[in-house]
Amino acid sequence: MALVIEEFPAPFMQLLYVRHAWRIENWIQVPALDPEPAVGSSARPASLSAETAAARWEAAWKQNFYWYHRPLPGSSTEEFDLAEHFGYTGPSWWFTEYGTDGIDVAAYDAWTKQLEALKTTHVFQTPERVAVDSVAAAWRKGLRSIFVMPFATSDGAEWNGVSSVTVGARTRLDPDRYPTAFTYQPA
Repeated sequence: MALVIEEFPAPFMQLLYVRHAWRIENWIQVPALDPEPAVGSSARPASLSAETAAARWEAAWKQNFYWYHRPLPGSSTEEFDLAEHFGYTGPSWWFTEYGTDGIDVAAYDAWTKQLEALKTTHVFQTPERVAVDSVAAAWRKGLRSIFVMPFATSDGAEWNGVSSVTVGARTRLDPDRYPTAFTYQPA
């Protein structure tokens, strides 16, 4: 059984921080963050309209979502590769594409250090080993990747097709709640 486990992918963390710090709102539903980052002196630059910031953020979010949710090599699923379809050759790095103007980099770094503390460090004590029966059952139905995000969700998981699930970090670390993240799986 092989699984890809992505804990706090940096391109997504940059986007989540920008959205939170600049109070970007759009149609994309993003759960509350846990832990919630301090924004420090972060503020959307006056030279950047709220509409332009939201449009850039949405485009970068879609690119990252499609990039990180590509069918894995050798996958037997029938999932369509949207990253390839749209010509994406990698994830979108906000700080690289748009710089850090309007971002309190020290506050962002402090938040990412908080996230580091939520990562698993011992391979033999991973939450997947604790929940091995539930994870293995989901794997037999097509699960191939788990995304760990700093989300405060009520049920702790959201399926992104048949091969990928996103879980909140605290849900993953809870041995009673984590196995339930695998009980639902899209057909």
